[in-house]
Amino acid sequence: MGVPDSKMRVFIHCHTADKEEQIKLETYWLELLQLPRTQMRKTFYKRGSDTVHRTLTYGICRIAVYQSSVLQHIYGAIQEYGGFEEPR
Repeated sequence: MGVPDSKMRVFIHCHTADKEEQIKLETYWLELLQLPRTQMRKTFYKRGSDTVHRTLTYGICRIAVYQSSVLQHIYGAIQEYGGFEEPR
């Protein structure tokens, strides 16, 4: 959709408090998304459960896009696919 890197932010949620491991996870996602480190925001650590030991190797990545034209495009697509009109 032609969104510049400067309008994107990357957030990571993981199960490791180790700073070196968090940097590896951040690097993994940034390389995968082909985004510069300047777009990375704070990595969130969530302590795992004592009884359930399911973990995601690379954590969870959330991408936020700060460009209103993208939101308008998405709403327009929903209206088009849904077959209804909402002029607002």
